[in-house]
Amino acid sequence: MNDISESEKDENAFRSSERRFWGIVKQVPFGIAILRGPEFIVEAANETYLQLVDKSESVFVGRPLFNSLPEVQKSVAGLLNNVLKTGESFQVKEFPVMLKRYGKSELTYFNMTYHPLAEESV
Repeated sequence: MNDISESEKDENAFRSSERRFWGIVKQVPFGIAILRGPEFIVEAANETYLQLVDKSESVFVGRPLFNSLPEVQKSVAGLLNNVLKTGESFQVKEFPVMLKRYGKSELTYFNMTYHPLAEESV
């Protein structure tokens, strides 16, 4: 007899939902990165974001943001720290960022939103 407990069903449903969610995030036509904690560990980044910063997932995800992109620390660290500290979103259009990509440093302009994630208590 193959009985599946309610907790196993719930876990399977959660994992299926999570896969669908990440499938959608990976397909959106704008860059998304999820950063965690005061070191801004890159928890996830979609393909569009990875292309914008000229990084592969294997060298970008799971590492502190400023280890992978040290050149952006000066321009965005204060913004990210403020969002982390206050819990308030920050949104800006055509924000100048010096970014090293495709083998050279260049001034790039981004429309950005930094938004804190509210996490559910488990």
